[in-house]
Amino acid sequence: MVFKREDELNIPGKDLISCYFDNPKVDDNKPVYIDAQDPERHYTFGQARSTIRKLAAGFRKAGLKKGDTVCLHGFNDCKYRGCKNYAQDCSSGTTGLPKAATEKRLMATPMFRVATAPCTHFSPLHNGVSTYIMHRFALEPYLASIEKYQITDAATVPPIYSLKSIKFATCGAAPLEKKQQKQFQELLSEGAPFTQDDDTGSCGRPVPGVELKLVDVADENKVLNDYGVRGELCVRGETIIRGYLDENETAKAWDEDGFFHTGDIAYFRGFQVAPPELEAVFVGASGCSEAAVMRYMGERLAKFKKPDGGFVFTNEIPKNSSGKILKKDLRERAAQEMKKEKQTAKL
Repeated sequence: MVFKREDELNIPGKDLISCYFDNPKVDDNKPVYIDAQDPERHYTFGQARSTIRKLAAGFRKAGLKKGDTVCLHGFNDCKYRGCKNYAQDCSSGTTGLPKAATEKRLMATPMFRVATAPCTHFSPLHNGVSTYIMHRFALEPYLASIEKYQITDAATVPPIYSLKSIKFATCGAAPLEKKQQKQFQELLSEGAPFTQDDDTGSCGRPVPGVELKLVDVADENKVLNDYGVRGELCVRGETIIRGYLDENETAKAWDEDGFFHTGDIAYFRGFQVAPPELEAVFVGASGCSEAAVMRYMGERLAKFKKPDGGFVFTNEIPKNSSGKILKKDLRERAAQEMKKEKQTAKL
């Protein structure tokens, strides 16, 4: 059984660049990318449009074609120094009517992440949102920038705090402590990325244009049609990726019907056991600031959630640059500890 919304999404047949620049709604002189440390360093909408077109022309002249990849290594920056000018194009001279934008966004998370793409590209270039860019996150400069520029939008991870001027914020990549969830539940909208759902409720209905189905974990060809039965979540739609670059093995994650097999366990109207729910039990305890769940754990939980693997206490939990807990490192550390215990037992 395939689940989808009744209302269909009308997707325009335009690429993003055409969507941004064919009939712009932003004044050419409006700053859209601004250095949070030095606001004199910025890109106006007109400069951004011209630079993007020059880059595209330069890439074509250099022989790049569809499917090729360009790697840019460095911290967040609104201006990168070019090594060579490949082309110099003139502005098209087309501008739309100026549209005032009251939003001000602060970007301190890595700009290469797919979750930040709408904030990094679409909002500044399509809607003219002033986007202040920090080279990397540091708490004091971050808070100072919010106060200095009267930031209204911020994309965050749980360790990052917001101030009163914030009207819209996102928080992901790691579980948010349950007490804080309750305090802000009425103010925050919650999304459900893959493998990151928690126990605050359903992940919601399918968004327009996306179809869902559940398949048996042991037999991916068997589609589950009953409510309350756990299965692997599969998604299909125009916004679903087609694979990972140079990772041919990932093609196996798509079935012949075009559904992407996420690897996540889901159900319709059932019970859920998610790591963030279990992590919240520890984080809510006195003396514990962070926690990471590898399998099942928990006291004060339902019987089917009760842990049997033990607990490990550590001074620091490894995270990546965006604040997400590196559970792969924890699994490797756990494997090493188990290996040592077996060797000690033999002695």
